[in-house]
Amino acid sequence: MVFFHILSKRYGFFSSCFPMYNIIRFLAERGEKNYLLSGIEVDDKERKWLYQIKRGEISFFRKFLFLNRFFLSSSLKADFIFVYDPADAMALSLFSRIIKKKMRAKIIYYNLELFVLDYNSHFKRLIGKVLEQILISNSDFFVALSPKRLELAKSIFKISCPTFVIPNSYDFEAENLNYSPSYPPRVLLAGGLEESVLAGIENGLDGNFIFVFHGISKYGIENLKKKLAHLKNVEFYERFLGYDDFKNFVSKHDIGFVWYDNSNLNDRFAGWSASKYFRYLSLGKPVIVRDLPELKETTEENSFGVAISSFSEIKNAVSEIVKNYSNYVKSIEQNYSKFEFSPNFKTF
Repeated sequence: MVFFHILSKRYGFFSSCFPMYNIIRFLAERGEKNYLLSGIEVDDKERKWLYQIKRGEISFFRKFLFLNRFFLSSSLKADFIFVYDPADAMALSLFSRIIKKKMRAKIIYYNLELFVLDYNSHFKRLIGKVLEQILISNSDFFVALSPKRLELAKSIFKISCPTFVIPNSYDFEAENLNYSPSYPPRVLLAGGLEESVLAGIENGLDGNFIFVFHGISKYGIENLKKKLAHLKNVEFYERFLGYDDFKNFVSKHDIGFVWYDNSNLNDRFAGWSASKYFRYLSLGKPVIVRDLPELKETTEENSFGVAISSFSEIKNAVSEIVKNYSNYVKSIEQNYSKFEFSPNFKTF
């Protein structure tokens, strides 16, 4: 039996927690019984992979009280407990050794985010680092999402348990590969619309292509539509999509776009933790990425697409991909297998 510990305020489990979805499906197909402790929504299709204990806390203090009370009072036994989020790791840290013993479980820290060095407050940085270190010291396995992120984690924490690198990826799922783009080509940015992206858009997205945003924004989609109404080649799509629907949605576009802010550690070294990056590639879509560590190298070394340093380069990047579209798609066919989820997770 595998017990998944995930607490989140986000909605739509399989769209927002892709690593956990892949792990749960992988184990369920091999006969494991999976429990999900989460406040996020799980639909009927997703429930075939797991049993859900639905509860979520946003406040760190309430999360601390609930998680430890639940694990210490629960009669459930487990083979493994996956801890997914740094905030949850911190909340569980002080009682992690007792919880392991009571549930007869091994703890796997699936280190999705690198937050400790991004705290502006010295106090929060210190306390956060201490608490996360306690959880890591009581973990049986540590999973990083890329070689660079493992290197960074080791520079922050003392990790004595076995470590593994598993990209935040997907198995190759393209049902029908397109070797030529539509006209005009559709460029998709899936994910939140953050300040660095909006600043680039406001400077203009000149070019004969359609730029599509799918996701949410703290600025409000309707406000953004009004603000950017003068850009005729920009479209917004906000509706939540489940796993299969999102896969079909991505398949209708030609190029995937990946852009992270480089001002904080977690985004600057997004690399192989960028699920949108692998979602595009797993459906045979060439990509345009910001020239950040690992994203740039992986994209260029495998001819997955083009790396750029500013929004002003998007027009040329689109032209480059359109001109050599079939070559990029063939290269994805040939090279993506090394990043597929199942072979990497099977090793773990």
